[in-house]
Amino acid sequence: GAHVPDRSCETEIARQYVETSRVDVVLGGGTSTFRSPWPDPCGTSGDFVAEAAAAGYRIATTRDELWAAVASGSTRLLGLFAPGALTPESQRPPGSSEPRLPDMTAAALAVLERAPSGFFVLIEGSQIDFGNHANNPEWQRGEVLAFDEAVGVVRRWLAADPRRERE
Repeated sequence: GAHVPDRSCETEIARQYVETSRVDVVLGGGTSTFRSPWPDPCGTSGDFVAEAAAAGYRIATTRDELWAAVASGSTRLLGLFAPGALTPESQRPPGSSEPRLPDMTAAALAVLERAPSGFFVLIEGSQIDFGNHANNPEWQRGEVLAFDEAVGVVRRWLAADPRRERE
């Protein structure tokens, strides 16, 4: 989706998602990256949420807005649910408006399956790595279990239509 010399060029990555590769679905944290008034190490800044909206993306900032976007029939979706990283599973309060990884997985599949010529999807449990760096077993466990649930979402989606497993 993006090509940058350093992964710290996060705003440049956001720009490329919206302006260059025009990825159909992006879900996660990162509102401040997509709306950065300050240049990243690549020199990029800007409001790529506004650009995405102008380019036809449905924008979601909460779990409810995510499901409304899916229900709307949208084929392009930008869901940014936190300024930076999403809240870890083990620290997320009950009733949080942030969708969980399994929710985002189901939403991405629901939008992407509308593509007439198929799709590629990448689902990442990045918080697993954060928990590892923090040497926090509770954080790691919560994230691994959420990722396992996301894999289950994909497996059930595949099983719902036997043709999907052959494609």
